[in-house]
Amino acid sequence: SSHIVIQERSALYYNVIACSIYGFI
Repeated sequence: SSHIVIQERSALYYNVIACSIYGFI
């Protein structure tokens, strides 16, 4: 189950990074 948590956390960080990148453009 810990792996699932890590995947969810990674997806969250990727989402935030994508949002900031789109925000800069």
